[in-house]
Amino acid sequence: MNPAPEEEIGRILADEAVNRIGEHGEVGVLADAGPGLFEASRAGVSQRRKVLALTAVPGGNDDADRAFRLTRDLVRACPSVGLVVAFSPSAMSGGEAVLLSGRQRVKVIGVGEPVSGRRYLENGVAPLLIHWSARDLGYLTVYAAAFAGRHRPDPGADSIPAGRLGRRELCGGEIVLGQPIVERSRYP
Repeated sequence: MNPAPEEEIGRILADEAVNRIGEHGEVGVLADAGPGLFEASRAGVSQRRKVLALTAVPGGNDDADRAFRLTRDLVRACPSVGLVVAFSPSAMSGGEAVLLSGRQRVKVIGVGEPVSGRRYLENGVAPLLIHWSARDLGYLTVYAAAFAGRHRPDPGADSIPAGRLGRRELCGGEIVLGQPIVERSRYP
């Protein structure tokens, strides 16, 4: 199950990183994202800004406390970092580390939960938050499991029925919920 196409999320994050940092600057990336998501973001940034440095911080995406510590350490150790990219809801806790650092020019963008991530949108630390409907993802998960239990899926199918959600795309053997929801902060 995949809530949104990794390539699309990667493209959105790369576009935002390039627009935020400009010609020069450094982007810190909590790097244990899925390979498709990380590669799409890295490639999207590298194609447009050859001088932009990417500092990949291994680990941290599945553990909010670890993501907080890694982001805090990155912001302290690299004064040129102007943007931190969080590839998972847990990694968005890096927004708290940036808030506590007092470095107002450092921003955090990424994938997050709407409830916890909204705090960072509202105070301007996160200019962009990507998420999806948890309700729809839960519905799709249960519907797909029930469908697979009752029907033998066609190996060549490119989509499956998903009840109230209509047909959902199959991508690389995974069911995709759909396009991500992108929220922007009212602060520049």
